[in-house]
Amino acid sequence: MIHRPSKRAVSLLSSAAIVAALLLVPAGANAADTRSVSISFGQFSAATTGGRTAVTVTLANNGGQTLNHLAFAGGLTADNLPYNAAYAPPKDSQGNRIPSLPAGASYAAIFPLAAPTSTVCSLTNAVPGKDNAYLGLFCDVGQLDAMTSASYLLVINVPSGAGDYYTWLTASWNEGWSTTGSNADYTFTTNGSFSVGTASCNVATSSYFLPAEIVSLASGGGLCVNQTASIGSGEALAGVGGGASLGIDKTFNALPETSSSPSCPSELHGKCFGVTVSATVLGGLPVPGGVQWTAHWEGIKSLSGVVHFGDNYANDSSDYTLIPFTKSYQCSATRITNCWVSFVGSKGNASPLTFDATFVTPNNGRGGGYT
Repeated sequence: MIHRPSKRAVSLLSSAAIVAALLLVPAGANAADTRSVSISFGQFSAATTGGRTAVTVTLANNGGQTLNHLAFAGGLTADNLPYNAAYAPPKDSQGNRIPSLPAGASYAAIFPLAAPTSTVCSLTNAVPGKDNAYLGLFCDVGQLDAMTSASYLLVINVPSGAGDYYTWLTASWNEGWSTTGSNADYTFTTNGSFSVGTASCNVATSSYFLPAEIVSLASGGGLCVNQTASIGSGEALAGVGGGASLGIDKTFNALPETSSSPSCPSELHGKCFGVTVSATVLGGLPVPGGVQWTAHWEGIKSLSGVVHFGDNYANDSSDYTLIPFTKSYQCSATRITNCWVSFVGSKGNASPLTFDATFVTPNNGRGGGYT
């Protein structure tokens, strides 16, 4: 059941307070140290304001006994649990408890990755007026065998302001969260910081997209090196969704080529124009419906085509594909990727001269124009 969120005030922490808080909670310490149990985060995916980040949560039974009644919680659910005073949740340097979720953040989804089939996860305390936004999290894992682990993918809607944010979860087993005695079987994550950037010419626009969502990103900062761009997926994502980012590169004709600044393929005889656009969708895996790129160049009103660089171009000079703006490369029922959808240049002596093109590639990489 989804409940309305309570009006609970939460506050952001400075970097110094976060460090102090981590020092107050011993790494890997369980409340009563009766079992060797840990709950930890992996690496948070890149996110810019208005987007989402995703992180793997790993729950590990590092001891020789089977764990029963295993569960973990976050957000308001974790904040409101009845903790033993001797084993308090993370606190800042002034002794104030740190909220499980930073202000302005919310949970978007949680997906079991490698977890017991008995796992039941629920998101509660829905944020009014927002889709896929919840302030509470609870997962009833059930039983976990000795020396095994379970993993989950947690997706978080990030706060609206750029900065570094601290978050934590708590896990319990056997007797669970207890307010009395010395056998309070619970523990806390000890690593939980994610960063939120502001999209610009120097920072790629980044977010995590849920399954059944269409990827849609635009380069930040307006016109960058006389170019703008946007990308989308041709179809909705499946599985557990995936991350995506988009940015405008600083250079094109770099020699020797690198993964961040490819050189113009030799067959184009130096006719590459402008800079490249970098896109990452699903980490380089094939994208449902392909990656649909729309690029805008200023300073020219006609291009002969675009070149799509694969992720391995820096090591393999053949890892690229040309998409000429000719009839045979127009997207159709039989040519659904490595093709163009539309292109148009400015008319007459417009100032500035402009050229816009939409093209489709099977996966991410870098895209640039050539004359």
